[in-house]
Amino acid sequence: MLRDVTTTLRVWAAVESGRFILWAPVCLIIGAAGYFALPTEPAWQRLVILLAISILIWARGSRAGTGGILLLGRILTFVALGALAALVRTHTTDAPRLERQVGPVNMVAEVVRVEQRPRSQRLLLAPTEIGALPVETIPPKVRLTWRGDPSEARAGDTVRVRAMLSPPPAPAVPGGYDYGRQLFFEEIGAVGFAFGAARVIARPQEKPLSVRIDLWREAIADRIVRAGGERSGPILAAIVTGKRERIPPDITDQLRDTGLAHLLAISGLHMGLVCGYLFFSLRFLFVLNERWALTFPVKKWAAIGALLWGGFYLVMSGGAWSAQRAFIMAAIGFTAILFDRRAISLRNVAIAAIIIVVLRPEAVLSAGFHMSFAAVMALIASYELWERRRATRRALYGSRRGRGLLPLSFLGGLSMTSLVAGAATSPFAIYHFNRMATYGFVANLAVMPIFTALVMPVAVLALALMPLGLDGPLWWDSGKGLEALLWITGHIAAWPGAVAPVAQWPLWAWGVSVIGLIGLCLLNAPWRFVFAAAFPLAWAGALVAEQPIVQIAEDAKNVGVQTANGQITLLSRRRERFAVGQWLEGAGLDGAIRDYPRFGECKATTCSADLPNGAQLIFAQTEEAAARACREAAIVITPFWRRTALDASCSALFFSALGVSETGPVAIYATGNGYRVETVNAIRGERPWSVAPMD
Repeated sequence: MLRDVTTTLRVWAAVESGRFILWAPVCLIIGAAGYFALPTEPAWQRLVILLAISILIWARGSRAGTGGILLLGRILTFVALGALAALVRTHTTDAPRLERQVGPVNMVAEVVRVEQRPRSQRLLLAPTEIGALPVETIPPKVRLTWRGDPSEARAGDTVRVRAMLSPPPAPAVPGGYDYGRQLFFEEIGAVGFAFGAARVIARPQEKPLSVRIDLWREAIADRIVRAGGERSGPILAAIVTGKRERIPPDITDQLRDTGLAHLLAISGLHMGLVCGYLFFSLRFLFVLNERWALTFPVKKWAAIGALLWGGFYLVMSGGAWSAQRAFIMAAIGFTAILFDRRAISLRNVAIAAIIIVVLRPEAVLSAGFHMSFAAVMALIASYELWERRRATRRALYGSRRGRGLLPLSFLGGLSMTSLVAGAATSPFAIYHFNRMATYGFVANLAVMPIFTALVMPVAVLALALMPLGLDGPLWWDSGKGLEALLWITGHIAAWPGAVAPVAQWPLWAWGVSVIGLIGLCLLNAPWRFVFAAAFPLAWAGALVAEQPIVQIAEDAKNVGVQTANGQITLLSRRRERFAVGQWLEGAGLDGAIRDYPRFGECKATTCSADLPNGAQLIFAQTEEAAARACREAAIVITPFWRRTALDASCSALFFSALGVSETGPVAIYATGNGYRVETVNAIRGERPWSVAPMD
């Protein structure tokens, strides 16, 4: 019996041989993610030594023919390469950033990009002067919001504006999304708001190519919005140019609540449809000429045309990393056609992932990267499994499918695509956004035929005819398709329970679900199905996830306390509303902030709330009240911006505004024998995006 099991395992291991290329990006991602998770910046020499040792182990295993040592060497090598890529990217990106709030201050800057939003205008500026700040401390880029009449400033202009500037924001809750880290890698060293519209003081005659491209995209987006309609035009502009800022918030929420937010981001779906339509159209036109079809490699000609069109679409869409990933995969696929290789395979996904992680290691932390690659990986793995089974069925029974079944096959394929992609991305959507679109499968099934058969083909044709000025009616037609899509999603979003809020998953539970997905998709032998057990295990862990009983916002401006029934009471419904929204999402709660109760009892100088473990929290506004609270309560919070004797003598957990300003927002968990305190700065660590710039 044991011998049979051993033999079976050896056979299965042999099946996996030659497939390490699929696991190489996984190792790179582990290395890059491990680098970002470190509390302090690692020494580059240590990573280089680790890489050298890994390569030696790889070489040793290769010479000795020992599979285990060889595999270990490969894994360690790519993990080290991932960490090194992240370190190099960090140190080549580091630039000046504001360390404190500045303003109101006059600023002179060149406009990099202008985003026209429904009720505001957002400017990305490259400043040359910020008040009296020394030139060497001026951030390379600043992001400003202006909520008045749109400025006449355009990309490339030099403007003067009066603004209030702040450092890039830290997470609003411990372990939350680090927006400041994202801005670090975009070289944005300050954010803020303007006190007036930016005034143009210079408009150069010759502008850089990047500026001209952005102005061209802006003009195309305006043209599409005018021709496509008030509601559908902004969505069409987002699909074609990647400019999503024109979309009204209610439409964004509607698509998100029905699991269709992926339609707004240029991704594999859009790039595949754009390139695919041109590929099949060119191939059809070429084969109309019998001599060409029999003499020339028209399929390869079509692949070249589709590849060039994909590059054009990449530039037009703004080149976001999701579009880059999609184009890399499309380029690999069409290049495979040129060399008579298989165009759709997991190897292509792996190569695309390797390129993205090496060039943009910070992408491994983003929800878009996770969901995009999870969906594509699951779809291609399912496709390859289906292809093998279909080949076996054909060999045994032959092909008996009639043409009358083609519509059913199309609908069946669309249904399976939506089901597989939705199942693969759901753990990531739940972990990152704490919500689940209950009817996402139904919504995708209902609207994707409209999107793929009407909206995108007409939009591609309109784009091709735009130089001739014949695109107007086509944008209108494509917009009508989107109006039908919005009508359907509007009804689905109104169904009871359309959105299910989910409490924040613990990191380990999410990691288990990711391991399960990767094992199911990348392994080839039957032991892959063992990884299906990861999903119920992850859900079980999520159901018993520990939630903080107290959350303290930045500078102790607001406090949230969990009640015995799982709800949250608030010190204030007006202050730190973004942080409060994060608290509610993390607890799996929904509804307007105004509907949540305030603390149970407030007196002249104190507000108190009962904790789930029976203890009491007191927010004390005077030193005398705080001293009494230290003797009565388990947790005491004060708005003090000075050091007091209570900082050291209070017998309760004591938090002041000054202390919270130093530690960042706080989360407190109940433990068996007390409390566990987590802070934003402790989790964030001393990294280049959280401390003063490196020398």
